[in-house]
Amino acid sequence: MNKKIVIAITMMIAGAGYLIFSSFMDNKISYLSINDLQASPNKYMNKELKITGLVVADSLEEKLLEKGKVYRFKIKDKMDQKNPKTVVVTYQGVLPDSFAADIDIVCTGHLSSDGTFNTRTMITKCPSKYEEKDENGKEAGYGKGRPENTKPKKQ
Repeated sequence: MNKKIVIAITMMIAGAGYLIFSSFMDNKISYLSINDLQASPNKYMNKELKITGLVVADSLEEKLLEKGKVYRFKIKDKMDQKNPKTVVVTYQGVLPDSFAADIDIVCTGHLSSDGTFNTRTMITKCPSKYEEKDENGKEAGYGKGRPENTKPKKQ
């Protein structure tokens, strides 16, 4: 085979490999705790992130806009029990059924310049797996509907 053809094919394969690798590295999503996010927020500005925490009780607010409901709430760092840092999260869409105070949540979105985390998707852990059963065998603390301390405040 001609030496020029072998070199050209090798260069094309190397170029394609570089493009695939660099696009993967540019599109990866960083997964952060709230402490990590607040330690250096400028580092994560305009990048897609996943943050995890616990929903802060009585922090849920809802606002009705032309484009639908927008929710605003706080989540706190779940690793820091004594003095957890919090971040304000905004979300447009339907809240998960298991959304409640002190529930584990993972939010995917972007950090805005004012420090608010604008999430496009969120996942909550199912509380029934982690709740103790009462004397009747029912999950303690969860009945039909959302617990009182997580009902949204209208603005």
